[in-house]
Amino acid sequence: MFQGEVVKYNLREAEATYAPPLYQQKTKPIQNRPELQNTNAEIPPGYARLKRSLDIFCASTLLLFLSPIMALLWCGVKISSGGPGLFWSPRIGQDGRTFKMPKFRSMRKDTRVVSRESLFESKDAITPLGYILRKTSLDELPQLISVLRGDMSFIGPRPLLPRDAGQIERQKYPSIQKIKPGITGLAQVRGRNNITPQKKARLDAFYASRLSLKLDFRILLETVKTVITGKDIM
Repeated sequence: MFQGEVVKYNLREAEATYAPPLYQQKTKPIQNRPELQNTNAEIPPGYARLKRSLDIFCASTLLLFLSPIMALLWCGVKISSGGPGLFWSPRIGQDGRTFKMPKFRSMRKDTRVVSRESLFESKDAITPLGYILRKTSLDELPQLISVLRGDMSFIGPRPLLPRDAGQIERQKYPSIQKIKPGITGLAQVRGRNNITPQKKARLDAFYASRLSLKLDFRILLETVKTVITGKDIM
């Protein structure tokens, strides 16, 4: 049994422990909250090896079967809006390393590179096909390449842009950078783009302290539900 699996939890516990109401955040700084200071936790070796094996198998299988669909989407982006079909953006990964993360381009080719939340004119910048890709999360499919290369995992904290405001909050929890970023994660199924960077960081820290395949599977199921309903997707 992996270390993280002996901890009884549910996803609501993450909100209660790591994302309290804002008035509580002001009265309970991190220095006075021991549960938020678990920054030296090590990744269970067995968990890391098995998760990596599952990542390789699942990413390879999905790329094999989804490659015709991905090729059509790539062509659709190029034909409908001009420019490249894929957009590669710099992201902060495990141990603070920077890597290039691909997505199907959903914005016009001259749009500046910032987070979705920071781009006030994003509605005008998104192409018609890009809107569909985002609402269905199909723009994320090329990240299977990053999983196969080892830059990402299926489950983990979302990789942020180097200048994303969320980086400041993540620096309070060094344990977040010890694990690989993911295509989806706990913050994505607990509000995604509709929660503050502070709450996202607390949810990611909670995940880093509860590493287990059981939690990963629960997040995966919640992700499927979120994609189907389109809730909180920008």
